[in-house]
Amino acid sequence: MTFDGLWADEDGMAPGPPPLMGDFYREPDDITRGVTIPSFDFDSINDVWDPKLSGHFDISKTIDAPSSIGHSRRLISRFQELQEGRRVPEDPFFFLEQTTQFLEGASPSKAGNLVLDFLEQEIPSSITKVNDKKFTIKVEAFHSGHACQIKVYIYQQESGCAVEFQRRSGDAIAFCGIYGKASEYLRERIASRGVQLSPEYSKATFTTVALTVPEHRGLKAGFSGEAAEEDLAILLQMPRQTPHLQDEIASTVLHVAEEKQNLAAWCKPEAFDVLLELLDSERFAAAYPAAHLLARLADIPEAQPHFLGRGLLKSVLVHFWVETTGMAVWLQLAHLVHSVVSGRAAHMTGEESQETATAIATTLKLQPLESDPNISEHTACICHVLRKALHVLDGSSSQVEEPFAYRTRN
Repeated sequence: MTFDGLWADEDGMAPGPPPLMGDFYREPDDITRGVTIPSFDFDSINDVWDPKLSGHFDISKTIDAPSSIGHSRRLISRFQELQEGRRVPEDPFFFLEQTTQFLEGASPSKAGNLVLDFLEQEIPSSITKVNDKKFTIKVEAFHSGHACQIKVYIYQQESGCAVEFQRRSGDAIAFCGIYGKASEYLRERIASRGVQLSPEYSKATFTTVALTVPEHRGLKAGFSGEAAEEDLAILLQMPRQTPHLQDEIASTVLHVAEEKQNLAAWCKPEAFDVLLELLDSERFAAAYPAAHLLARLADIPEAQPHFLGRGLLKSVLVHFWVETTGMAVWLQLAHLVHSVVSGRAAHMTGEESQETATAIATTLKLQPLESDPNISEHTACICHVLRKALHVLDGSSSQVEEPFAYRTRN
């Protein structure tokens, strides 16, 4: 069957059937639509520093593009002293967990702020939420190379308060280690008659479970010595498609970073690719181990050329102020930037020096403004280290004071 002749016009020409057969109400449409794309190398479209993306696509606008940076920052509030804490529920089936620290003579606000101080200063952690009305804290933290997610509840009591730690996910032994450190930290700073437990648990059980946990070294405790090359080759071949698999690799990476061993095996492009991939995840559990090991590699002369030769230093600067990674990651990255600039400034070309200085200056402009003076002090410390790197590039590093200390125990 053919449509010849059915749609012929007055001149006998047959343009063919209409685009939509059977649509009797369709209006004629002879408009041609299209889009014109400028000609440039699309392989560079992911490189925000490529000169082909210059003009009105300036560097500051490009860096500001990720949704995790900028206006919707998570504010970590502190507990106000005049606030009254929540009471322990009167439900007969409710009981406090064994991992509860009772503090005599301490208000819930004071205890909550001490917990925040511990998380910010004593362990690598990222505080994800503080509810100053319900007196709860959510945090991701590391201990002995393994991560866990914790929620802290603070309850008002007649003669003080109770601080309850609950593990929500992650490594159980890491949770016990963090709880043991937190309990010691709180007891040292608040005069107490000792550890008290809910009636369901004895002090002997508490000591066995929470305070005498053996050190958890993971599967890669022997990642050193002559086997480093072989072990690294195995790690590089491991799949990294899911967060769970990334966290397994990140655990090994953190062990390598924390152990004082020779890192020469990691001074290769494929190793840096793995670390940048973990950093790109923008999850604290993966980003902190990567940032920590990259900061250690930045101190090694044979590793420093990789940061400049492949543009890794500028890639790292994009990961400042990402709220999901937090202060602990930013501090490691600041150390990385200063170490690389200090070690390689004399070997940079004029163009490399200018590009690096522009990237650092743009990062400083994006510094988040915090209402909390404690957090503002920490971000000020990070920016001070970055400004030191700028002065090194300007040749005036001798006029800059050392950054004030910010205590973080790894």
